Amino acid sequence: MDYSLRPELGAVQRLELRLSPAMIQSMEILQLPSLDLQERIEAELEENPVLEVAEPESAASVEGEAGPGEGGAPDAAAPERPEAAGEGEFSKIEDLSASTLPEWDDDEYVGRRAGARAGEDDPKLGAMQNVESRPMTLGEHLEGQLAFVSDDARAVALAREVIGNLDDNGYLMGSLAEIAGSLEAWTPPPSAEELEAALSLVQSLDPPGVGARDLRECLLLQLARERPAPTPELRLAREIIMRYLDELGRNSLPQIVKEVRRTAPELGAIDVDDVKNAHRIIASLDPKPGRTFGGTRPKYIRPDVIIEKIDGRYEVRLENGYFPRLTLKNEYRALMTGGRSDSETRKFLRRKFQDAEFLLKALSMRDHTLQRIAGEIAALQEGFFEKGVEHLRPLRLQDVAERLGIHLSTVSRAISGKYLQCPRGVFEMKFFFPGGASRQDGTSESRNSVMARLKDLIAKEDRSRPLSDEDLAVELKKQGIAISRRTVTKYREAEGIAASRERKVY
Repeated sequence: MDYSLRPELGAVQRLELRLSPAMIQSMEILQLPSLDLQERIEAELEENPVLEVAEPESAASVEGEAGPGEGGAPDAAAPERPEAAGEGEFSKIEDLSASTLPEWDDDEYVGRRAGARAGEDDPKLGAMQNVESRPMTLGEHLEGQLAFVSDDARAVALAREVIGNLDDNGYLMGSLAEIAGSLEAWTPPPSAEELEAALSLVQSLDPPGVGARDLRECLLLQLARERPAPTPELRLAREIIMRYLDELGRNSLPQIVKEVRRTAPELGAIDVDDVKNAHRIIASLDPKPGRTFGGTRPKYIRPDVIIEKIDGRYEVRLENGYFPRLTLKNEYRALMTGGRSDSETRKFLRRKFQDAEFLLKALSMRDHTLQRIAGEIAALQEGFFEKGVEHLRPLRLQDVAERLGIHLSTVSRAISGKYLQCPRGVFEMKFFFPGGASRQDGTSESRNSVMARLKDLIAKEDRSRPLSDEDLAVELKKQGIAISRRTVTKYREAEGIAASRERKVY
């Protein structure tokens, strides 16, 4: 037998699942939210020369009715040459600029600007005034106060270094020793006493509590600034801040009374009411004094789907009117098929036309898929639209996929990051696919509905004897919902609701 190694040619038949570029692009387009899709379309318009924004039908009809001398269609006896397509576009731009931009000399321009300053409307100035200004940061707010509190240039410079080491909430990041290490090049290097004085200078600025090293110092700074009178309530509040903040967070008021009587007998025989009054003072302080400055701008939500009730039926429409309507430039097809263009140009245009057609098809498929899924939501969740969240039925992605005859992953991609506007508000589309809990009659109830019932029970409870998770499970069982204590705990914690011990009012 010959075991020598030598190259051979052979044919092997096998099946493989491969995604074409068109399928990959279609999935990407389907998954994009509306704002991201708008950016994608604008980028494609810039990169692909064969794409253009289609003119509105009304404008097109008006142009079609206009004569050749009035900006209408060119004379049929003089068709545009394919190689002059680009030149025609440039000539249109030149004609437009010549007809719309006025001509005036420098004196006239100065006079117009002077008239605008005298009170005449200036469209550009009005547009600039309507632009939202950048919010002031905490550092800018603090540095603006330094010139009014100290004349010592070195102290002000050190205070600026401290301000540069504050986080967005106003707390000092790191230590003064680390700040001193970064200032070793100063002549002379700052001493520990100078840095402590600089920190005290920053802590004297507005807002109160800024420059603190931890939560306790932040609250104590505010307490000393806003309530300087040493009343018994303030002395107790100071003692609680210094020693018993964790117990206060757990609402362990009797334990605080017991500990304060032992560790601070000079405060007298305090009781739970005294601790409650001190708690109200502490709750009036701001644990994050710097959060009102700067920050991120609000995130605006643009609904992708709108469901409205028209003539007793819920109708679905896609909110995509703000997207530019794309079309292909047919004049480039002539360049692609004409004999005067070189092979590289034809190859380039052929690739761009293929990319553009893939994009248009992907956009059409996205609209069609979203429309169908939203139609199923309108049909299956009509109880929610009519009566509220208590009537939101359990619904799985698999259920909608089977009804539409599409893959589960397609439904998941289609609703990802999308929002739906209905008479009850704007909701993420995932909201309409909640899990469910079993009822004693064999039916199911959505997780959102169970959450609503849970919140209602907690809102109506006796705050002096709040319901435990076990009690809540029993009450839900009385309403026909079979749910365990652990599930109640999971739902309660997911909604940020405190445990019964922390909800208790003494």
